[in-house]
Amino acid sequence: MNFRLSAIMLVFVLLNFTSCDNSPKQKEEKIYSEDVEIDDLSRLIAKSPNDTGLLMQRAKAYTSKEAYNSAISDLKHLIQIDSLDANAYNLLSDCYMDSYQSRLSLETMEEAAQRFPSNIHTQLKLSETQYILNKNDLSIMTINKILANDPQNAEAYFMLGLNFRAMGDLTRAKNAFQTATEFDSDLVDAWIILGDIYGSEGNPKAKEYYESAMRISNNATNVLHSYAFYLQNNGEVDKALDLYKKINLIDREYGDAYLNAGVLYIEKDSLDKAFEQFNLLCQIDPANYYGYMYRGIVLKLEGRVEEGNKDIESCLNLTNQNEEVKDQIIKIEEMLGIDKKYL
Repeated sequence: MNFRLSAIMLVFVLLNFTSCDNSPKQKEEKIYSEDVEIDDLSRLIAKSPNDTGLLMQRAKAYTSKEAYNSAISDLKHLIQIDSLDANAYNLLSDCYMDSYQSRLSLETMEEAAQRFPSNIHTQLKLSETQYILNKNDLSIMTINKILANDPQNAEAYFMLGLNFRAMGDLTRAKNAFQTATEFDSDLVDAWIILGDIYGSEGNPKAKEYYESAMRISNNATNVLHSYAFYLQNNGEVDKALDLYKKINLIDREYGDAYLNAGVLYIEKDSLDKAFEQFNLLCQIDPANYYGYMYRGIVLKLEGRVEEGNKDIESCLNLTNQNEEVKDQIIKIEEMLGIDKKYL
């Protein structure tokens, strides 16, 4: 089961200035005029318009290119031909969700759950969709039905943990995640979240959970980042830096590793290395305002005030002169003792 978990958030900078628009909206459809794979499938479908296998292949191809309306059209046609294809409902629900049609996503999974009451994967998908839409009570009800039929289902306990965590019941969340790992010791996400929860409580047991995740998947960037993040906040800076280096050897475009490493180098007063990290972040992700903000701060710490202020100006331009970002810059400059402030 592919859980849509949120990415690890940075502790150093928790600023989120993007406003949320909850009004229904349709994601802009991408147009592909010369896609070989889709064109080949379209020619085959033209000859066999009711071939559900071809329709599913083309729907997946459209989905991979974020052409959700076209994928939805194929999947609805497929379901008209074969209403017992559970996978078609799952993908259709994903397409609705990814194109900001959450109500239709939920309705699709509710219909699928009614059609396939004994299909555990479908029921788990329904509980996941309910969880994503903050319908925690409904999600838990669905999970309880799953556990009534399959009392050792690790993924069901994992979903239960996610819901309890979202509801602020960390005691039951920890119990659920621990039960999930008892039934499936390779459930990496459960180990990571246990580490996150115990770490937020200041409990050193967190390290054991992160190390369990590392034993299972020590080359996965999300696992490495989670553990490095814990280490950097618990005084093991050099070990954290080693892990961030490893992350960027695996994925050179993993921006958060450059960002966190750069901040740690500032703390170590290694300004050349800090500059290098933020400079790489600006190169691989020119739209990331953190790169310019911190690179500018490092330049000012080195006495290159004019260059630093240009970077900070770029940062503010990227954020449309956001006031919260300005406040963040002021606080960082004050904390680091920068006299010639930008603001």
